Amino acid sequence: MEISTDTNIIILKKFRNGGSLSEYSIVNRNATDYKQLKIVGRLFAQNGHYVTILPTVHYKDKLYKEIFGGLIGTIYERKCPDLLIDGLFYEYESFAKPWKKHKIMRMLKHGSEQSNHVIINNTKGCSARFIRKMIVARQHTGNILSDVWVYEKGAIQQILNNLKFL
Repeated sequence: MEISTDTNIIILKKFRNGGSLSEYSIVNRNATDYKQLKIVGRLFAQNGHYVTILPTVHYKDKLYKEIFGGLIGTIYERKCPDLLIDGLFYEYESFAKPWKKHKIMRMLKHGSEQSNHVIINNTKGCSARFIRKMIVARQHTGNILSDVWVYEKGAIQQILNNLKFL
């Protein structure tokens, strides 16, 4: 573990392709989704991305402006997305057991309230067609998602990029 020049950020892993996984020193390592964030972040970093796991900070805290300053003045002001990947804020959404197909819609809804870049956990294997249908339904409600990634079976796959399905 290496501490960067910014004492609040800890570099967890650097990869030969230039990708890296970091986190803020104030990240709650006991949070329920911390391990999943680390796994997903590592997958992005292994593909050459710069990933930082972000803490939850109250919007009135002076650290909010430092960490989430890019959100100020947007519809996502006062929100705390989970990851910063190559300078973009991403929200990771998982599901509470038991798994049901309709939980994809809840994950997309909650994710779109935090960021327009969302990563959803599809470990139980909902079909890509159903996920696309839920994204289109979400877009029709006015919650515009520009990027959607799916984490499934230890891999990540982008299914929506710049409002276009891949």
